[in-house]
Order: sequence, then C-alpha cells, then structure tokens
Amino acid sequence: MRPLRQIDCFKVNMKFWKLLAVWPPNDMQSYYRYYQMFFTAFILLNNLLATVNFIFLPRQLDMFIDEMIFYFSEIAVTSKFLTFLFMRKKILMILSMLESDMFQPESENGLKAIDKAKKFNSQQLSQAVYDCDWTAKSRYFKSSLRLFVERANKPVSITAGKMFPLSLTTFTSIMNSSYSFFTLLRHMQSRQN
Repeated sequence: MRPLRQIDCFKVNMKFWKLLAVWPPNDMQSYYRYYQMFFTAFILLNNLLATVNFIFLPRQLDMFIDEMIFYFSEIAVTSKFLTFLFMRKKILMILSMLESDMFQPESENGLKAIDKAKKFNSQQLSQAVYDCDWTAKSRYFKSSLRLFVERANKPVSITAGKMFPLSLTTFTSIMNSSYSFFTLLRHMQSRQN
C-alpha cells in the first residue's frame, strides 16, 4: 500500500515559500541562506521606509487612504513572513506529524476513501442517500435519512462571523461598497476645498 502524503496539498504553497526565502527547512545550501538573509533585510527595510513614508504623508484623504491600505497590507505580509521564519521548527513539527502513522489509513480501502473525499462535493451527499438501499431499513433509519438529506441539501460553505458566506460575490460586493464610500468621502472633501 502506498503511503498517503498529507502535506501534498501544500506543494503549491511551498513553491512560494521557497521564492520568499522561508523554505526549505534544514537542507539549505549557502547561497540560499544568503538569499534568505538578503530577502529578510529587504522586507524589513521596505517596511521601515513605508513607515517613514506613512508618517510624513500629507493629510489629504485620498492619498492617505491609498497609502494606509498599502501600508497595512505590507505589514500583514511581513508578519506572515516573519511568522514562517521564526516559527519554522513548529511548522515543520506539524507537517511531520501529518506524515506520521497516526494519520495513515489502515487499509487500501481507507486510502481509496480518502482519495474520494479529496474530490468530494457537498451536493453529492443527497444523491448518495438516494442510491443506497434504504427501502428495506427500519422506520427510524428512514426518518434519520430524511433529516440527513435536508441537511445535505445546504451546501457546505465558510461563513464570516456567522453572518455572510465567504465567496467571490461577497468579496466583490464589499469592494464595491468600499469604493462607493471612498468616492463619497472624496467628493465631500473636494466640496469643502
């Protein structure tokens, strides 16, 4: 039985981690170590200059908002970069734990089930219930299946603050309303001048 590699889902991310000089963990050549030091110094210098720029920025609303969004995006990226850099051993421990025997399937059928789960779609659940042999089962089983089908008909989605789903449409609507508020503030500022 082939071993299941749980960390394969991070392969795309690992390419970016290598580019950003936060990966590979232990088998670094000397040139990569120099690249890592140079890149870290570059990121920190860039944030220092962005901070100075942000402090001495004229207090015009349109310039201030643009620079503020850029500045806090830079700070967020830098915090993620430094987290990867300083927490590397813990991240490696978590990734190696994913590869341990505890997370390996016990049989070939378990491996097939995991491969199918990777291709899973939440709407397929209700179809699977109709395909099972439910007619010869007990009344309790049938009523449980009805509840299961009702729950399975709701698509699985991630929600933010239990208020709205995280999707491209909600992101687009948030960006549209943000831009509308920004143009309103800009218009109000231009009327005052």
